[in-house]
Amino acid sequence: MSEMLNLPGADILVLAPTPTWPLDYGNRKRIYSVCQSMKDRGARIHYLYYPSEVDWRNDVPLDSMQKMHEQWDSFYMVPPTRDLHTWAEGEDHTIDEWWDDAIGKQLEWLFHKKRFDAMIVNYTWLSKALEYAPAGTLKILDTHDRFSDRRQLLEANGIGREFFHTTQDEERIAIERADLVWAIKEHEQHFFSNLSAKPNVRTLIHVDLDEVADTAADKFKQGYLRVGILGARNNINLTNTRNFIEQAIPQFKKAMAPVKIVLAGSMCIETEDLEGPWVENIGFVDSVADFYKSVDVVAVPMTFSTGLKIKVAEAMKYGAPMISHAHASEGYPVKHPWHNLKSLEAITEACIDLAFNPDMLPNLRRASEQAQEKAEQAFFDTINKSMQDICRHNVLTTFVVDAENLKKHDIITTRLLELLDFVPWANRAQVYIQGQLQEEQKNTVRKLANAAQVFAHNTAGLPDTLIQQVDTLSELLNRWRSDHLWVMTENPRDDLAEVRKLPEILIDSCLMSPAAARSCYKDQPRRTEVIAKFNCSRLSQHANTRVVLPFINGGRGANISMNHLPHDHGGTVLMVWSGPAEYLVYLQKLVASLCGERTNIVWLTHDINAKFQLQKQHQKAYTFEEISRNTALLPKHVAFAVDMDLKHKANWLHEIIARSNVQVMRPQFPQLTVISHGQVSLNDFIQQFMQLMESYEDNGHRYHETFGNDAGWSLLWHKLANEAKERKRFSSLLTI
Repeated sequence: MSEMLNLPGADILVLAPTPTWPLDYGNRKRIYSVCQSMKDRGARIHYLYYPSEVDWRNDVPLDSMQKMHEQWDSFYMVPPTRDLHTWAEGEDHTIDEWWDDAIGKQLEWLFHKKRFDAMIVNYTWLSKALEYAPAGTLKILDTHDRFSDRRQLLEANGIGREFFHTTQDEERIAIERADLVWAIKEHEQHFFSNLSAKPNVRTLIHVDLDEVADTAADKFKQGYLRVGILGARNNINLTNTRNFIEQAIPQFKKAMAPVKIVLAGSMCIETEDLEGPWVENIGFVDSVADFYKSVDVVAVPMTFSTGLKIKVAEAMKYGAPMISHAHASEGYPVKHPWHNLKSLEAITEACIDLAFNPDMLPNLRRASEQAQEKAEQAFFDTINKSMQDICRHNVLTTFVVDAENLKKHDIITTRLLELLDFVPWANRAQVYIQGQLQEEQKNTVRKLANAAQVFAHNTAGLPDTLIQQVDTLSELLNRWRSDHLWVMTENPRDDLAEVRKLPEILIDSCLMSPAAARSCYKDQPRRTEVIAKFNCSRLSQHANTRVVLPFINGGRGANISMNHLPHDHGGTVLMVWSGPAEYLVYLQKLVASLCGERTNIVWLTHDINAKFQLQKQHQKAYTFEEISRNTALLPKHVAFAVDMDLKHKANWLHEIIARSNVQVMRPQFPQLTVISHGQVSLNDFIQQFMQLMESYEDNGHRYHETFGNDAGWSLLWHKLANEAKERKRFSSLLTI
């Protein structure tokens, strides 16, 4: 079996008409096994349950609902608003005939509130749900069964119409809604693959992941062979079971074989008439494991059906000796001749042989165990490949940050955490920490680990549940496809310069100086785009660069924005600021980056603490009070003034600088008024003030795309995700 991939932090939405507790039916075990296997590898499972089974029709089993809350990372339930499991309006059901619009409304709400890396829909008759998944969410359809031509199959075996049955044309609609389709056995994989060329179809065999029960015994438990048959109450099970019993009992009598057929499960409601010397009805069983302990051999006499026989999976998992029809074991990696018998007569003869030769039990048991090992390998291989699909389908952003900056109340830590709040709307995120972590940074790392997967070379002994060790950033980027590298470090390490295959590198120049950026990325190949976030266009001469700049006043084609500041003109830019002092850490670096090294920047503020903080950053700064007492402190040659005194309006400033015909730029966003009173978080500040503007030129004219609110940020990241998807970079960027 290939090495299993982990996807810590991946969010997977699962829609099913079946609960995952109690695990007393095969379809419930199937869904539970798939979800649990992904959760074991770090994914977060969000279970959306549409209750359509009988035990939820007249009551809400609170214990089952509580258990599902405990099983999964989140649990939602959509109450049905229509009749369930209705008869077909025509000869067969249309694929959406059982659809409930209530599911769609719930999905609209969920996708509006949260981004999911993948969505798994169980059963083709719920496939319409896949149409609600946005771009960037891998759409997976777990078919469980083939429903087209099911009516004809039932009629051929004397069974009337039941449950859901449709046509190939209708089932094709369901298949083509998905990016990836899981068939439960190879025969159905071939069918679905031939039905439509659009989706990727894989076999995901069912395996039971319950703990193994001890069913080993060298002798019969009650002095005669107890042949167990476990089945749910449906006509396919009942017809196959009755056919076997009617054929077997005369042969048991003729051979005088010490055999008794033990029936269990909900089908016993319909088999009371079969009770007698050769048949025992034990009805519902509280524990499947206890049932397999109570019998000597399991029989699966299914000569016709659809889907996979989960009874076979259960028998293999519990290491129970098994006698099966070849149709029942179809899709399982079985090798023993008694697992592939061609008729009910052959199953009967095997039971008689075993009744007189109990020494054959250990060999038959080993055959079940070996088949289980191969089935588990096939199951996990498909899960592994599917997780690769999720990884390739989703854009990944890697944040690089210095360990020394990860302090409890540090503004850089706050900024990183808030970036991780909105980045997952468009792509997955992981964090690489440069430098030596300390034990006291454990709480900060824990906060990061709640939002993204965290890696570092030196983990300071922190548990693997919080942070995983990786030798270099290059190793990390080679492990997973990462379309965006977001650099948030003042001191880039050598391995940053070695990164070559990323489509886009985002430089957070509030932290990294332009000189450091140039030295790190000056030799980037042409196929790599460097986005200088919060940086100026002069970086474009050093790489194939697309520049993203902040803007002040909104609207397409804005004529006054921060990128109009005079770069390196040697004059003075006057910055008037009345917002919170802590935001100046970013703002002063931003302005310095935009204006250039030769520009004289003078700050005016009402807050003496802000003045001292600026002076610590080697910035010239005065308070309004100082300037009002001595206007000579104002620079004589002001080329540009940015008025962000939203609290005081600084009318006196206009009078002073108006005589010099200085252009004054004032923010136009009404939301900025709350910034001046310190009533917003850092994330609000970034989103409301340091908005992103993508500037480009077309025929010599400059255009802007502005993003002025949360929806705008989401739009930007969806755009990046869609671009990555459209370019189909996956295969060229990563070979797993």
